[in-house]
Amino acid sequence: MSDAVDRAAIETEAWLAECIYRQRKPVEIPDEDEGGRYCLSCGITIDPRRVEKAPEAVRCVSCESIREEKNHGRRG
Repeated sequence: MSDAVDRAAIETEAWLAECIYRQRKPVEIPDEDEGGRYCLSCGITIDPRRVEKAPEAVRCVSCESIREEKNHGRRG
């Protein structure tokens, strides 16, 4: 029984740590004008379909993928 409780406590702590991390990371403001939204990393126009599906997107798919790979390596 205590093993299940210990695992639940560890999972809860990890979840809370992730929530705190997400709240503390700085909000990135999209770079956009009447021509569209531009990637904060490379400057190209982000596909409008991406912006429609992910309104918080501030990077193109390629740059966001690279960023996620780098960040995943740091935390894991």
